[in-house]
Amino acid sequence: MRKTACVIAMALVPAVAGADKARQPGRAKLVDEKAILTGARDDGARPVLKVGSMQLSPDGRQLLYLRHKKAAKAGARDVYELRLRTLATGRDIALPIPTYPEDNFPVIMLSLNVFGAGGKKIVLGAGVDENKDGAHSFTREMMQAALYDIPGGKVTMIGPVKRIVLSTFDGTGAKLILSSGDKWPEDSKLYTTPADKIQLKELARWGQPMCPCPADDLLPMLMRDMDKGSGEEFVLYDLKKDKVAARLPLHREGQNKLYRHGSRWTSGGRYLYYIDMNVWVARDGQKLSKVVTRIWDRKAGKLVGELTEAAPVGPGPTKTTMVLGRYGGDDALVHDAASGKVWVRPLIRPIAARADHILYVKHDDAGKEVLSRARIELPKPNAR
Repeated sequence: MRKTACVIAMALVPAVAGADKARQPGRAKLVDEKAILTGARDDGARPVLKVGSMQLSPDGRQLLYLRHKKAAKAGARDVYELRLRTLATGRDIALPIPTYPEDNFPVIMLSLNVFGAGGKKIVLGAGVDENKDGAHSFTREMMQAALYDIPGGKVTMIGPVKRIVLSTFDGTGAKLILSSGDKWPEDSKLYTTPADKIQLKELARWGQPMCPCPADDLLPMLMRDMDKGSGEEFVLYDLKKDKVAARLPLHREGQNKLYRHGSRWTSGGRYLYYIDMNVWVARDGQKLSKVVTRIWDRKAGKLVGELTEAAPVGPGPTKTTMVLGRYGGDDALVHDAASGKVWVRPLIRPIAARADHILYVKHDDAGKEVLSRARIELPKPNAR
């Protein structure tokens, strides 16, 4: 098993700057492991178990997750609801917002910073339930940002009503960022506001926001390429100065994958991991491609690494580490952007990570999928 783990990890080690620092991978250890959720219930409802389908609160005590519910009657559609689970007690409630007709949008949304400072509030893009059926329709209904107060169990709708609304707390958890998308980009807006007193400030540019930097006023964003007039570019947007701070390399064929998967910061806020594609033409003229995760150093202002066939999941146990999953597979690894070191944990599928906690899926003795939470322990220096 250890030999297999090393083979897996060596296929994922950095391929750009820092590659000479990589060594034969060590083994990450999981401690305080606890099963949280299992598969389908008797009524067919089941948690969605893929990257971006859930998020831990900042203190690790609560889990916001997406659940798939089967249609109640023939001819009706399945729906997806967001639920909040208190891990210590098992108390599990549905958020009082309309359900979603598919999982793509809430998965994109859950890659953002949806929990506020202290984990007392949640912000989400929610449907405006015009026909009062409890289910959102992207084709017939609009959206608005929903601010959910966890202790009070109350939802406050804020900001513009538009076709597509994405919302996130900033890196401090004290401010909100709202992206209100309409049919045409020129009618779409990006706003910031204090979370405790809503006062919308419109910014100069608009795009799809991703998880904000925890150490600076920087927002990764997919934005219309103004120079080319078509397509999109990936930028770091300076919220304080209201302008693009950096343009990050992104292949045209990687735009859709980044749109769906989002990007992830290390907890120290220096390194940004984002998914992309490498595309090349073989000798026989065949066009080939490979999924990669690029690593951007905010302080250096440049790419410092690249991981092949891997996708970022969430920050690791130190300020410069990231938890990743093998793209299309069931293996987790922890990568240190500063040193290039890699630690592997095979046979688990990582779903989310925050600080030293990881959420992952593994199979029990009966072959059923089980969602578990554990803390990640890395070997001490010079240990294997």
